[in-house]
Amino acid sequence: MQIKSYEEFFAEGYHAIQARGPRLQAVFKEVFPISSYDEKMTLNFTHYEIGEPKLSPIQAIRDAESFSAPLYVTYELKDEAGAKQERVYMGEMPMMTTRGTFVITAPSASSSASCTAPRYLL
Repeated sequence: MQIKSYEEFFAEGYHAIQARGPRLQAVFKEVFPISSYDEKMTLNFTHYEIGEPKLSPIQAIRDAESFSAPLYVTYELKDEAGAKQERVYMGEMPMMTTRGTFVITAPSASSSASCTAPRYLL
């Protein structure tokens, strides 16, 4: 159940039509476009891409790293001079394993409360 829900979160195109509930695409569409106060410039969301994970879940556990993939978003800036698109790295997106779990490493020295937390979660 949670694997299907996670897949629907990233659904695009035909699968997005059949997916129920909020999706990553819908979140961006809800926030954009953003216009300047004088409405001479507009920043619009075009699309997003999830790159390939650098590590497998097993490698991530072994190396004490998170199982994640890069999230890139393409924005379009429109002004009086024209339009320009740019692809922007937004950070790492946690990826779900085939078992429906996440592998996320905790920062080693973030706070005293996290010192008692496990180094990674499954």
